[in-house]
Amino acid sequence: MLGQWQGVNSQDELLEMVKRVFDPKVLQSLNKDDLISPLSTIYDSRRLPNAFRDPNKGKEYEKLYDMYERIYEALRLVIPDNKRNLLVKLDENIGSMAEIEYDLSFQQGLRDGFLLAVELLAVPGENRA
Repeated sequence: MLGQWQGVNSQDELLEMVKRVFDPKVLQSLNKDDLISPLSTIYDSRRLPNAFRDPNKGKEYEKLYDMYERIYEALRLVIPDNKRNLLVKLDENIGSMAEIEYDLSFQQGLRDGFLLAVELLAVPGENRA
């Protein structure tokens, strides 16, 4: 299967090509703008997906969001002014925790996708990832 890639005939050749791409001498010779990782670009563009527009989960997400907003506002109205900062902190912490979980899930998905690609590109009979 690797033979379809020009100049790549084995898993070892593919690994050597990847090593050359990340050779420190090569990286040092590039402009800073050229060092932006494609994975970083993918990550940044996918990091904050618009769940409202998702065809499968959009309506469910919208209902949950509306419920969250109603509950938050109800709590804000009953909490004394001198304690409302606790509600804001709770909201910020929940958001930060969700962001960390999303980041970790996304990173695991990238790892899984990369390993799957390596498995699919492996030459039959050679060691796989």
